[in-house]
Amino acid sequence: MYKKIVVVVILLMLVTGCNNKVEEEKNEYLDTKAILETNSDFSDMDSFPCEVTVSLDRVDEENISYNVLFHDAKENMNNLKILVIHNQYTEEVFPYIGLMDSKSRSLMINSEDNKEITIKGSLESTSDIDDLDLEFRIWMEYVDDSGDKHTVFYKTTI
Repeated sequence: MYKKIVVVVILLMLVTGCNNKVEEEKNEYLDTKAILETNSDFSDMDSFPCEVTVSLDRVDEENISYNVLFHDAKENMNNLKILVIHNQYTEEVFPYIGLMDSKSRSLMINSEDNKEITIKGSLESTSDIDDLDLEFRIWMEYVDDSGDKHTVFYKTTI
């Protein structure tokens, strides 16, 4: 009987621990999103640590997909965390890397394997792509080769 109680207690601790981790990751996403929505200090492209290219494609009459390509790193960026939001209403989670997933990503200078990262998302709109007044905001956190952590913000309109 004692062994069964111990097993049940251990299982409850594991389940609680998993729920806490999920809750922490969700809170990190929401906190980062709130910071990005209210931030007013953005880097220009010259001081951003990589190039950013945004492309839009109409999927159907009501949906548009977007790709945000991070490429041509100006410095090595390890342990990347990225969140991309836009100014259109959506009930979807905005695309991210490293916030609610455990994948560690890097963007490196002169690397074939880690030379670009694409984040994909979608938004609902019946408007013509050329008529949209879209603003994309990007939050990026990374660690450089010296071990220093950097947080940068970038904003672009389409």
